[in-house]
Amino acid sequence: PQENPLTPQQFYQNYILQRRPVILHGKNLDGVIANFSKLRKSFASFPHLRRKAGHVQVSVEKRQHSAEDSSSPFGNGNEIEMTFSSFLDLIEKGNT
Repeated sequence: PQENPLTPQQFYQNYILQRRPVILHGKNLDGVIANFSKLRKSFASFPHLRRKAGHVQVSVEKRQHSAEDSSSPFGNGNEIEMTFSSFLDLIEKGNT
């Protein structure tokens, strides 16, 4: 296990971009999870997200295969631009 805390940039580069699983642990983890749960309850509704950021242009990765094709669960780095509201529409339709 890594002893030094990761910066957000390191976490993104080493885990998110690499699609590597990560196990979070530590003496402060309970507080982090509790704070995240509070934030999630406050901000996790799609209507709230649309009001706050629906107009923002975002880059998303487009899949090359359908969601049912388990041989390639991720895209190939092909990004497309859309509004955050349009992205939320896709999630609501089950296009994850």
